[in-house]
Amino acid sequence: MHHGSLQLAGYLDDVVESAARTSERCEMRQHLDSCAYCREELQGYRKLAVLLSRSQRALPPFDLAVRIK
Repeated sequence: MHHGSLQLAGYLDDVVESAARTSERCEMRQHLDSCAYCREELQGYRKLAVLLSRSQRALPPFDLAVRIK
């Protein structure tokens, strides 16, 4: 069974710290220990997070809304 990408992203973000979240992270960690697929997915998210944190926040072009319409 593979966890959804959303759960992996949430696990990586680790935004909310609560008792429920902690047990969820524990389960996730156990799953990652036994699931190479999800481990690779998580590595991908980590690399992406690093790249995003390094890149500067680009502002959309001022006429983007006009071009979308």
